[in-house]
Parts: sequence; structure tokens; C-alpha cells
Amino acid sequence: MRAILAILVGAALLPVAGELIVLGNPVPLPIRIGIGLLGVITIMAGLYHARLRLRRSAAYRNGLALAGRVAFEGTQGEEADVARILFSAGGRHWRMTVDRRGAEHLIERPSNTVPAIAWLGKNDIVYAIDADGRSLLPISPGREVNPANSAPPLYQRNQKV
Repeated sequence: MRAILAILVGAALLPVAGELIVLGNPVPLPIRIGIGLLGVITIMAGLYHARLRLRRSAAYRNGLALAGRVAFEGTQGEEADVARILFSAGGRHWRMTVDRRGAEHLIERPSNTVPAIAWLGKNDIVYAIDADGRSLLPISPGREVNPANSAPPLYQRNQKV
């Protein structure tokens, strides 16, 4: 639903930018260019979200189900609507962002991790995840991270061999 809404809003902005719809006084060219760019970006975001939803349903149908545990890491930047989670299974870790409304039960849990099942696509990316029996809505696909190499060292000491 979000994807369709984003595409419709972006498509509604394009005729305003092209002056096909006049809203009163003529709009200056720089503002029309900005409105047009905003419309194109909104359409692209809607298409990206629709693609992610299609890959999520494909992962549920014929993806690899992997049992593990999921931990809530915090919110994404300044936005309180996006939660960052870490899924761990068999020594491998995937980090992804999900809709916070679906992940409220992770935040309110007294323990750090909850049992989860993740569905991986053909490229070892998590597209769907169910944590503690509830389906989470992904905002971004889960990419595998290597905790040992996730942050480069600030400096390297010269060592003689």
C-alpha cells in the first residue's frame, strides 16, 4: 500500500512541475524543477519499496528458512519509525531495518534477543523475518555483516616480524 501511495504522489507532482495543472499563479522555473525532482524521487522510492515487497513474498514462497535469534539495536538515525535489528544464526549475522511498529515487542522484551526465523533469497540476503511469532516489515533487505571486520581500527601498530 505504501508503494502504491508513493508512486501516486510522485505521479501527481509531475504534472504540477510541467505546468499541466495550474494551481493559481505561475510557478517559477527553479521551483518547478524542484517539484519535478521530488516527484521522480518519490516514484523511485515507491518502486524500490514495491520491489522489496515482491522479493519478500518470493522469499516466503521458496526461500531458505533459517532459525536464529534477533536483537533490537536501536532506531535508524533521527527517525523513530525505523528500527535497526541484527539477526544471528550459526555464527553469521545480518543487519536490516524494519518498521518500528512491527518491532515494538522486541523493544519491550526484558531479554536482549528473541527467537526468529528469517527467509533468505538466492543471494543470501534476508528479505523476510518473523521474530517471536510476528512478521516484521522490512524497510531494507538484511545484508550479512562480519562483526570482526565491521569497524576498521583507528590505527595500526608497526610490528617487526
